[in-house]
Amino acid sequence: MVEYLLKRVAQLKRVNDQLAGQLEACNRQIENLTLAQEPVQQINDVGCTSDRIVRTAAFVAKALLKERGSAPCFDSSELGKKIVRAIKKGEVDQIHRLAEQKPELLQYRSLLKVDTFGMSLLHIAALSGKSESIQALLSLKMDPLDTDLIGRTPLHVVAASNDSIDLKEVIRALIEATPQAQPGENAPRDASGVTPAGYTSHIKLRNRKHDALKLLHKDGDPSISPVRSLRKSVSKRANTGVRFSGPTTCDYGWCSLPGLRVNNEDTVVSGSNLYGINRDISLYAVFDGHGGDGASKYCEEQIGPLFAELSRSIEDFSPDVLGSVLSELITKLEDGIRSNDDFKLFSFDSTDGDGRMIKKFNAKDSSGTTAIIAVTTKTLIGFANVGDSRGILVTGNELTFATMDHKEPLEGNSGFWEAECNRISQSGGSTRNKRVYLNKDESSKHLAMSRALGDLEYKQNSVNPVVSSEPDVTIFSRDSDQEQFMVLACDGIWDVVSSEQLKIKLLAMIPHKKDLDDVSRSIALECMFESEDNVSLVVVKLKPMVQKNLLNDLNDAFIDLDLI
Repeated sequence: MVEYLLKRVAQLKRVNDQLAGQLEACNRQIENLTLAQEPVQQINDVGCTSDRIVRTAAFVAKALLKERGSAPCFDSSELGKKIVRAIKKGEVDQIHRLAEQKPELLQYRSLLKVDTFGMSLLHIAALSGKSESIQALLSLKMDPLDTDLIGRTPLHVVAASNDSIDLKEVIRALIEATPQAQPGENAPRDASGVTPAGYTSHIKLRNRKHDALKLLHKDGDPSISPVRSLRKSVSKRANTGVRFSGPTTCDYGWCSLPGLRVNNEDTVVSGSNLYGINRDISLYAVFDGHGGDGASKYCEEQIGPLFAELSRSIEDFSPDVLGSVLSELITKLEDGIRSNDDFKLFSFDSTDGDGRMIKKFNAKDSSGTTAIIAVTTKTLIGFANVGDSRGILVTGNELTFATMDHKEPLEGNSGFWEAECNRISQSGGSTRNKRVYLNKDESSKHLAMSRALGDLEYKQNSVNPVVSSEPDVTIFSRDSDQEQFMVLACDGIWDVVSSEQLKIKLLAMIPHKKDLDDVSRSIALECMFESEDNVSLVVVKLKPMVQKNLLNDLNDAFIDLDLI
């Protein structure tokens, strides 16, 4: 027993020394922030967020160094427990009496409970859903932007609440108390940059989530609908030193938002006049990642250079040649993922439900991605799709084409899905409840689509994989008289609108909005509240292929003479 106590004393001393060191570091950082020549003005500045977190950490460190009974902790103090009870019951008079009796109570923190560690009394009021308690604490000059140890304000914690509280009333009270940090671009952010609107992804009930978002989200929110001023063009990403020149025969805009998800696993590629191959060629793509963003980011980075490599020696794209290039492009993207060390499978021994030894496979990065790719030339439009992202083509006022989703259809395409199910079954997988399973076991991994890039666990049989990477490739001639536009989008868009519905929306919007980025953003914002998924799309407007005018002829002459 004596030996145990001696070891315990030594352990406590080490912990005490560590806390003292942390406290000293916190105080140094506070001093540095105080002495900064340019004080932080914006709540969203990293420095300001850090300032509040550091001050909370310093307070907590000092509190933990005190003896249990004397620590400023409302979990263990009798008066602290009383004011917490009053807050949870909405007893405004009792809150004021206790605060008057001991003003330091308003500085107390939760130090014993894991789920509320570092939170202030205002955080507790927000979690309790008592707007009257919030108003009482605000009248006592408590800071509505005070944070816990990871930068969460009271608005953050209530935004993630699944408890049966009056969510709307509490959110309104906290928003009104923070005029300097209103929803949108100026919304408060936690230590990782997530806003209260971003925290609504934790709410399970759909109606409650929508109620919270209506109050917490405004366009420009960095967690859900960040404003992006620069297009992500593969021509700009390329470090080839190749000159781009000449007018393009299409205009485009794009938008990619995390929506109601914590992370955005989608990537978008859009670029005209790529790599000096041919000034009338443009490449567009949407990659909808799942299981992480590794595969979608890989495809985003590699598709431009690969397309340039495949196309550089081609002088004239016929339909067959363009189709071949698109098929080979998908093959090279898939081969690149397979040969990349981050995605390679490794095997390990395990047991099945009956206790028998079996071999299982895993990968450092087991993510996958769907792909919808489009290429336009002077005379052709080519689509290649793998998975359930979709591309549509509109000519004049008519929807003339839509790619086929590689998943169980809601209606139609029964012949395609029956063939897919047979292929999957022969490969050792199974299909049920609109999902594709890795094997016949109901508890095995599963995906929503039957084709994708990556997802190498489903491709242990390279000859006949459960999930295929085979694309559908379709080539069209461009209309010589009518204006055309095409849309490439992830399933987060198509879960909300049909191809025909999106066509109608775009035909109504495009004449009134010159910037196709604005058009794309409007569609994405409209869809994201119903989708509960990342939402990404590219809108491309193709000009009628009329006879070249004098300006184009002069431009070609200048290019031939190497003058531009």
